[in-house]
Parts: sequence; structure tokens; C-alpha cells
Amino acid sequence: MNDRYQWYFEPIDKEIFVNEIGHETIENYRKVGPRIRDSYILHFVYSGKGNYNGEKILSNTGFLICPNAPHYFEVKDNSNYEHFWIGFKGEKVKMLFEQSGIELKNQILKFVDTASLYKKLNILFEEYPQSKSKPMLLMSMLYLFFAHVEKKVTLKRTSLSNQEEYVRGAVKYMEENYFDKISMEDVATFVKISEKYMCKLFKQIIGTTPQAHLKWIRLKKAEALLIDTHLPINEIATSVGYENTVDFSQMFRKQKGITPSQFRKNYK
Repeated sequence: MNDRYQWYFEPIDKEIFVNEIGHETIENYRKVGPRIRDSYILHFVYSGKGNYNGEKILSNTGFLICPNAPHYFEVKDNSNYEHFWIGFKGEKVKMLFEQSGIELKNQILKFVDTASLYKKLNILFEEYPQSKSKPMLLMSMLYLFFAHVEKKVTLKRTSLSNQEEYVRGAVKYMEENYFDKISMEDVATFVKISEKYMCKLFKQIIGTTPQAHLKWIRLKKAEALLIDTHLPINEIATSVGYENTVDFSQMFRKQKGITPSQFRKNYK
């Protein structure tokens, strides 16, 4: 049996907000990544075994994923793996980490009073679909996660290699310039490596090409604009780095299977 409950949310507060929550039980082997995410993701592993960036994951531990930091995790076969996770962003996220005594880096974490945390999370997940105060409920989940992380004591930490730093820098450049007409040469120049070497690192660490990742960034930005604004399709196209609507629409349909207009209609 593989139960999966997952919700995604649009930003409601620039200071700090939850953009994703999820719960899942996994019985068979699975590997996720290598990949990168554009937000912080905090996992609580209630049961089972696996590894995160090569380090062991055990029951009542968890791991932190930082934005634009390459990572992967594996779940061992027949380990009755069960975990909750929460994704979040915002201008005051760093302050939250400072107050909690947790370093801002990909790492494995230990949780305390896990039986209580597990019980509370189950209750909150059951309440969420019918809740009339969803934003407040989401924030209560976030603080609940942080309240149960063992302070100032972490298990083995994973550090970024020089190669991963190059990829992280390239991704950051794409995130900050996706709306401009940028080339892969521009990106490689920014991180001070050759374009050929950058392509090799992306394939090794993320499993895709720099061009494909930039396209993915633009797609996600376009999805948000289609859902949250009433901008015409042509303005959205130029806002995410496409010179004309035809190229944008072709990319969107190839990735999503529907046109931008159909995608917008499904959310209205």
C-alpha cells in the first residue's frame, strides 16, 4: 500500500509561507533525484530506512533540503517507510533557522518526542481539507516541525562539493534572470567555468541539461502567472523570457500537454 497526500500552495506572505505539505508511506524501493528544489523542504521520517545524499536515514530522524542545493534520497525495500514533509519560503526563513539553532545546509536532523509529533501531524492532515483557516493551519504545521527538531545537534551533515557549488551558482543565476534572453554561455561565464563543463555537471548532479532546467524554471513561473494574474498570454510569455507567444505556447503544451489558455481555465 502506498498512501500519498500532498498539497501545493501559492505564496500568501512574502515574509514566510508554506508552499507544500505531504505525507506518504512507501513499501518498495524508491530513489528520488538527484535534483534541486526552489524552496526549503523539511522531512520527518517516522519509520523505515533509507539514505539522504549517501547518509543513513533511520526512524525518528529527518532531513533538510535547501533551495538550489543538489540532493537525492533513497528508500530501502520493505522498510515500511513513512514520512511527512513541509516546503516553505520567505524573506524571514533565515531568521526562523537562527532562532531554532538549525544550520542552513542540506543535512540529516534528529527529531524529539516523535510519537507526539506523529499524532499531531496526523490530526492536522485530517483537518486540512475541511479547515476554514488553512493559512493559519499551515503555519502551525511549520512551527510544529521546527519545535520537534533537536536543537543544535545534528547527525552527519552533507557538504557541497566544488562541482555542486558550480551547479548551485548556475541555478541561482537562472532563477534571477529567467525573464531575460540569457544563453548557456552567459550562465557558464557567471560561474566561471566552460559551457561544456557546466553541461557535464548538470547531467551528473541533476540528471538534466542546463537548457532543460531553465525551461523548467520558466514553466513554473508561467504557471504561477497564469493562475494568479489576468495578464494576457503574450505578456506572460515575455515575462518568463520568451520573445513570442508561439514559442512559449509550444513549450508549454509540450511540457504540460495542454495550452496555456486551457491550463488557466482549469484553475479558474
